[in-house]
Amino acid sequence: MFHLEKLYLIIKREYLVRIRSNVFLITTLLAPVMMILLLVLPLIIQSLTADRSRQFYVYDETGMIADRLAETDSQFYKRVVTDPDTLREQLIQGKIEGYILLPHEILDGEGRAGFYHDGSAGMSVSNRIHSDIRSAVRDIRLDRIDTPDEVRSVIAYHLTIENRTISETGEEAADNGLHAIIGFMMGFIIYGAMIGYGAVIMRSVLEEKSSRIIEVIASSVQPFELLLGKVIGNVSISHIG
Repeated sequence: MFHLEKLYLIIKREYLVRIRSNVFLITTLLAPVMMILLLVLPLIIQSLTADRSRQFYVYDETGMIADRLAETDSQFYKRVVTDPDTLREQLIQGKIEGYILLPHEILDGEGRAGFYHDGSAGMSVSNRIHSDIRSAVRDIRLDRIDTPDEVRSVIAYHLTIENRTISETGEEAADNGLHAIIGFMMGFIIYGAMIGYGAVIMRSVLEEKSSRIIEVIASSVQPFELLLGKVIGNVSISHIG
């Protein structure tokens, strides 16, 4: 038979034990700070690095690609004749941010370009360099076979698909993927909450077992009442924290 009085006692005990613990006090103070840092820190880093002028050295064995890269951004790409070993030493010593190696074979569809940096380049910079080198190599190879401008325009064309949603009222709007991002974040939060609550309840059971309190509790209440009381008690603490 289900007893509300016993359930209330379990919830009250779980609540008072957890709310007086040092772990609860620390997490209550740190949780808001951590949430703020997770939201604000990426924006701060992005704002600090947005106006930063970057420069990467280009060692070009072909003698052609580096000039094409410099045409896109002469500040970002700087052609050098320094040998790769010296560039590597300069990178290790922190004198340069990074360098690019372009072998002879790259214009024949063989070999690979190399981008070496100190770890601060990031995905955006790496993707930009990859795209610029690919475009330069493509244009040079097209020049070699005297490709007509019509063919070049077809090759350079990038198809863009517009993603839009239509509501039940017939209103049309652009779909920027916000709902998918929110769904992913909510699923991640729910998963984290389940793991966290499970760990808290498991720790509570282990503490009671080590102090032999569980023997007294188990003889007085049903297992379902015990588990339900612990869950409600911990959830109440989380809402307050």
